Amino acid sequence: PDALFQDDESTRVSLPRLGRRPPCVDGLAAIVFTDIQSAAELWFRAPAAMKKAMRTHNSVMRARAEEFDGYETNTVGDTFAIAFETIDSAMKFCLAVQVDLYNST
Repeated sequence: PDALFQDDESTRVSLPRLGRRPPCVDGLAAIVFTDIQSAAELWFRAPAAMKKAMRTHNSVMRARAEEFDGYETNTVGDTFAIAFETIDSAMKFCLAVQVDLYNST
């Protein structure tokens, strides 16, 4: 299924370009892991629509991560790992992302 994923340079970001260091308060951070449910199947069934959806998804994820001072630690396919200094900022990020993605449809 990994061969189904379209590699698109417009959706890539290198960690040094983020301009921030990982959050760490007394050695603790809140980590958010995301994944699109049934992404491999969606890529197989509707690759053009999924490519457009991934651009929207990645844009929303990165904009909201920046807004809530998140640090993108890893991204593979449709999966993100983002670190936050507090649980509160991580939760606000999650809610904002869900609302934005819902409203983008």
